[in-house]
Amino acid sequence: MVNFLLKIHAYFYGLNDRKHYKGKNNLMWILTNLMSYISEWIVCKIIIIRNMLGFMPYTKSSKEDELIVSMTSYPARIENVWMVIDSILRQTIKPSHFQIWLSEENFPGKEMDLPKKLLKYKQYGLEICWTKDDLGPHKKYLYAFLKYPNKCVITIDDDLYYRKDMLEKLWKLHLEFPNAVCGHRGGVVNPLELYNKWNGKYIAKRPSHQYYLTGCGGIIYPVFLFDLRLLNNISSIRRTSLYTDDLWMKAMELLNNIPVVIGEYYCNPPTLPHSKKNALMNKNCSEKKGRNDLSWEALNKEYNINKILNDLQAKIN
Repeated sequence: MVNFLLKIHAYFYGLNDRKHYKGKNNLMWILTNLMSYISEWIVCKIIIIRNMLGFMPYTKSSKEDELIVSMTSYPARIENVWMVIDSILRQTIKPSHFQIWLSEENFPGKEMDLPKKLLKYKQYGLEICWTKDDLGPHKKYLYAFLKYPNKCVITIDDDLYYRKDMLEKLWKLHLEFPNAVCGHRGGVVNPLELYNKWNGKYIAKRPSHQYYLTGCGGIIYPVFLFDLRLLNNISSIRRTSLYTDDLWMKAMELLNNIPVVIGEYYCNPPTLPHSKKNALMNKNCSEKKGRNDLSWEALNKEYNINKILNDLQAKIN
């Protein structure tokens, strides 16, 4: 039932996402948004009921040894993050490790401060890992990179219920482009425009240094392509991009000469209840200059990434 509703959500959300009905066909815009919302709402309700009745994920599937899944969260979202975890543990392929990195600054009592619904997933493969400091969204990739420098790490967001084929599609994309960072959702970097206008058309399955990825669709990083000494620069993270991890990783990709590949269209999964009001994108992306724009300026000042981007693209062209 959940998988069927997820397909309905993907159809209507994807239809609106690709056709951009708003202002063109308001009837279709209302219809697609309504159907997306209804299917999203029912999915969340069924997940909650299923969990209450004890229908937990099946854990005996074979695991992909080269694959790690890593995420993070914070107090405002911790009550519902078990839903994200539930979706990953029901994927068509399983990672060798599935970790959530949490800060002791946010949860000083450690597991005593976590919801029982979250802790229940430890017996199904979830690993709860702790850090001393709080690096915000950077926790979802940094510590996994340092722990598994020769593996592939998939990062996910903490406010979405992922469809069951998400990991498999990312893994297949990586096998096709093993020397690139791959993801389902992204766009085209345009340093001459504000971030909210970085909406140029990309070519699916074509490596490019001009493309960037957003975490909502999942991102697979071949960690062995990165210089971890450069990436693990905490003071620079705090100076340039503490709340904009996607842009920090884009800068690291440029500095390490790693192209980006965006897969075939893959629409956003359902958003969990009450998560939108706490989303970083509310401040990162704005009609005027937001955090993403300020972050890109800071990264360019520190690493001259606009020139690096132009130089790398010139070599390809």
